[in-house]
Amino acid sequence: MSFGDLGLDLRIVRALGKKGFSKPTSVQLQSIPRTLEGKDVVARARTGSGKTLAYLLPAIHKLLNSSTIGSFKALILVPTRELCQQVQQEAMSVIQQCGVELVATSLTVDGTPAFKRVLSTAGQIVVSTPGRIASALREGLLGNLLSENLQFLVLDEADLLLTYGYESDLELLAPQIPRACQCLLMSATANEDLEKLQKLVLHNPITLNLINANNTNTTTNNNSDNALGGGSGSAAEIEHFAIDCKQEDRLLYTLTLLKMNLIRKKALIFVNSVDEGVRLRLFLEAFGIRPALLNAELPLNSRSHILASFNRGLFDYLIASDEVRPLSAAELRAERRQQGGGKGEDKKRKSGGKRARVESGSKSTADKDGYNNKGESRDEEFGVTRGIDFKGVRTVINFSLPASNDAYIHRVGRTGRAGESGIAISFFGPEDEIFKYELKGVLEEGQ
Repeated sequence: MSFGDLGLDLRIVRALGKKGFSKPTSVQLQSIPRTLEGKDVVARARTGSGKTLAYLLPAIHKLLNSSTIGSFKALILVPTRELCQQVQQEAMSVIQQCGVELVATSLTVDGTPAFKRVLSTAGQIVVSTPGRIASALREGLLGNLLSENLQFLVLDEADLLLTYGYESDLELLAPQIPRACQCLLMSATANEDLEKLQKLVLHNPITLNLINANNTNTTTNNNSDNALGGGSGSAAEIEHFAIDCKQEDRLLYTLTLLKMNLIRKKALIFVNSVDEGVRLRLFLEAFGIRPALLNAELPLNSRSHILASFNRGLFDYLIASDEVRPLSAAELRAERRQQGGGKGEDKKRKSGGKRARVESGSKSTADKDGYNNKGESRDEEFGVTRGIDFKGVRTVINFSLPASNDAYIHRVGRTGRAGESGIAISFFGPEDEIFKYELKGVLEEGQ
């Protein structure tokens, strides 16, 4: 089946042809017709499966065929500013090929005057983090724009929006959403946060579970208890490898993998703190390997330049900080109580298998002024594991382990995208045996 068979505007179909897209992916095939019918949709699909176009194309279609004009017709909420820019650029690339006067705006600017200017000239499609929209609402900058104009709302990477600390922002936004507004929710993993978001903004949605590798899907209504359960969101094309080593040996193992060309390039290497990333970079540079470094303390323009350079192939290795800290004893006890004590490891797996707190991009990262405990400026809306479309990543290395099973799925999802093969390598210490066991179970469920 082609895009022309989905009921999309012919201008969009021609634009996709110019961009080299001829056939829809599974998530696009299943969700676009239902979205065009006006239904609220919850779609759970693997990373790299084409979820962005699955919601952008119907949004553009509706705007092309709308008789009303004005800004904020479609609002797309994502967890990080990097993803804001990526989605806005993808939307504009389709719009420009359509040859129409629609505009997609990304709310990523810093400073109140610049933010007000962007809001005043915002296009029909607006891409933002929940935090930016909530700030505009609290300052009275939007007036009745949302309640009067909004027709289409998307929660992308929805499983991470509450993890990133946006719950109060979304609760502030919810009353502004018109009852007639169509809502879509896209996710790669399943957790309790998804159910909270569904109840907050969606109305009796169609639920599509497209995790299965054979592209079959399960369609349910919102009354199903396990509509979003079962399986991991990791692409079937990814091979997962575990290396058992002591923490102090990870530098040598990483050097060996890179120096002896034992992995496929390009490679993305995840660490759990800015300092750890700097140490790894200096160590590799001492042996003639020059990786790029990406973290929350770099300004947005610098991060965007590094991402663009990596995607163009200007360097082979990128070290990215995805900061986490171990759970305290009290937090571990609280997690166990939430999961029903010691009963049922399966429940723990499905709820994310938390072993640490996510720090990067979380509002708990910094104080209210946006600084870390060293007094250094840090972007609260930074994140590279969350939906960013890296080009040509063949290997992901978890130099440090992620915070949870769900976080692992998002990290390794930077490879194995759009049907391409990929490899994920993770270093496990003796203290990580339980997490490794849980993670293995999650990955096996998704096969």
